[in-house]
Amino acid sequence: MRPLAFFTASLLLGCAMTGCNSDGRTSGPSTNVTAVNAAPSFADVGFLREERLAANLPFRGASSFAFEVGQYDFNVDVFHPGDLTATRERSFSETLQADTDYLFVITESNGSVEPIVVTKAPFSATASNAEVTVIHAGPAFPAVSVYVTAPGADLSAANPIGAAGFMQSIAPQTFAGGEYQLALTESGNPLNVLFVSPTLTFAAGQQNLFVITDGAGEVTVPVVVLRITGDVAPLTDVNAQSELRAINAATDTLPRDLVIDDNFTAPLFPAVPYAAPTGFVPIAPGARKISVTPAGNPGVIEGEGTSTILGARFNTTVVAGAAGDLEVVTVIEDRRRLANQARLRVFNGAGQFTSLDFFVLPPGTAIIGILPITLNVSGSSGALQVPPGEIELTIRITGTETVAYGPAPLTVTDRGLYGVLAINGATPETADVVLFDDFTP
Repeated sequence: MRPLAFFTASLLLGCAMTGCNSDGRTSGPSTNVTAVNAAPSFADVGFLREERLAANLPFRGASSFAFEVGQYDFNVDVFHPGDLTATRERSFSETLQADTDYLFVITESNGSVEPIVVTKAPFSATASNAEVTVIHAGPAFPAVSVYVTAPGADLSAANPIGAAGFMQSIAPQTFAGGEYQLALTESGNPLNVLFVSPTLTFAAGQQNLFVITDGAGEVTVPVVVLRITGDVAPLTDVNAQSELRAINAATDTLPRDLVIDDNFTAPLFPAVPYAAPTGFVPIAPGARKISVTPAGNPGVIEGEGTSTILGARFNTTVVAGAAGDLEVVTVIEDRRRLANQARLRVFNGAGQFTSLDFFVLPPGTAIIGILPITLNVSGSSGALQVPPGEIELTIRITGTETVAYGPAPLTVTDRGLYGVLAINGATPETADVVLFDDFTP
């Protein structure tokens, strides 16, 4: 044991004198590394240098680091629901050199995590121009030609800055400061426009990394382009529509009309049946007034609310409560399908209760010391991540141990999307549920 103790003491002394990095190596010149999570089927990923966590990266998230030059093993870990330890999805080695910037984009190919490694020369913050680098990390998106032009330019008369297929990149190019748009077309075909960004402002000395990512069901469009300038800004097509669906949980069980922006002559959702979610339909983003009336009776407004419909996002409006006094609540839904897990969302339309406690647990789990998901009428949970297989749903009246529903078994599958709507049961003390999305064929 003495030699080990002596070695440790010597190492600590050496670090105190010369400085060491987190891996116990002597400090030296450093270089810049930016890591991006563009893997559409995975939730947050852990990005590790050797075995030390550098960052937890959400989908479309990015972090930058100053790492000492040298050879490293980099690792990508993922936590799956029900696991106590992370699963190592990918490892790769890279020798970091001085005077080089490194871009690590974590994507996936055929269901497996794959890194894209791009190197470039450092760009000076005092440069008179802005720099643009493009990386294609969208496995489901086709090869593209990339244009950086003045806003509104005719692409058929413009020259692309390059073309890239999946896991390819376009070398850095410089542009004078000013206003631009980024556009993607089918590779070699400027008439087939696939994406046009909002107007972008380039500043002198600014690095712009654009990463092409799959829409992946999180949004209504097939592509999202990340603009990374230090901050991360997801860009969707300037003309992208949002989508909306409706759930009628009015306690009288009668159909309802849902009207957008007082257009009572043409309800967006006419005669929505009780407890039967509609399909998603396109809707323009922005602040939208949603009114609810009895089916075919625009003279009686039973509830209304104004919701901000974000661009290119899926939204669900829940109508719940007593006839004549309905709650109208709209929520954003993330409908991305994730590997090695199912996603389940719970909606509360049981108007005879002030609120309900929901428990989604492995079968046979005793509800002792477990925090519930408490939802008021018309409320909803986020997308719960649960392991594939059998789960158990129990609903209690909030603040009590009185079981209103369950425990009831449910079966969910890998990459599934599931919805549960709680409604009034047969008695004042009970609830029932309606299952939808992937629960139904």
